[in-house]
Amino acid sequence: MRHFTRLRGITFAGGGWQGNLTFIFVVWANVGLIVNFFHVELPPFLFWADAFFLTLAAILVLLAVARRDGMSRTFFCFVLLSLATGILEAVGTMTGVPFGQYYYTDKVGWKIAGILPYTIPLAWWSIVAGGHYLLSRFVGGAGLFQRLQIGFLVGVWALAHDVLLEPFAWHVRGYWWWDASSVPIQNYITWFLTAFLLALLLPWKVSTAHDNDPRPMIVASYMLATFACGLAGQFFWNYS
Repeated sequence: MRHFTRLRGITFAGGGWQGNLTFIFVVWANVGLIVNFFHVELPPFLFWADAFFLTLAAILVLLAVARRDGMSRTFFCFVLLSLATGILEAVGTMTGVPFGQYYYTDKVGWKIAGILPYTIPLAWWSIVAGGHYLLSRFVGGAGLFQRLQIGFLVGVWALAHDVLLEPFAWHVRGYWWWDASSVPIQNYITWFLTAFLLALLLPWKVSTAHDNDPRPMIVASYMLATFACGLAGQFFWNYS
C-alpha cells in the first residue's frame, strides 16, 4: 500500500489531497470511457455523474493554472470567464443568438434560474484555461502579437473540442438539442471567437518550460477521449 500511495502521489500532481482528487478524476473518467462506448444507461441515482466529471475537470485545471498564475489572478480569470460564458450561453438558449436555437436538458447538471446548467461555464473554463496553459508555452512572450497568437491557438483548440462535443452532447448524451437538423455554422464561429477573446483579454500569465503540471493535459485528453469513445460506440453499435 505504501508503494502504491507513493506511485500515485508521483503520478497524480504530487500527492496529497490534490493528487487524490486527480486520482479520483482519472478513475471516474476511465469508467466514463466504458460507459460511453458501450452506451450503458446509468441508473437514476447516478444522475449527477456527468456533472461530477465536468466539475472535477474544472477544479483540476483551476489548481494547475493557480500554480502558474497565483490563486488571486486565477480566481479573477475564472470568475470573469464564467460570467462571460454563462451570460453568453443563457442569452443563446433564450434567444438563439449567437449560437443558434437550442435548449438544454436536465442531463448535465442543475440549472441556474432554470435556464443554464452550472456545468456549462465550467466546461468553457476547462477548455479555454486548459488550452491557454498548454499552448501558450509554444509562443512565449507577453506582447500584443504574442497574445494574438495565443488567442488564435486557443480559439482553434476550443473549436476542435466543439467539433467533437456537439455530436456527442446532442446525439450520444442528450445534454442539449438543436432546433435545426444540423449544428449551425454560427455556433462554431462563436466558439472560436469567444475562446479567442477570452484568451486574449483576460490577464493570464504565459506558460514556460517550468510549467509542467500534468493536470490540464490529463483533463483535455480525457475530455476528447470521452467524446471520441461515445461517438465511436454509437457508430459501432448502430452499424455492427
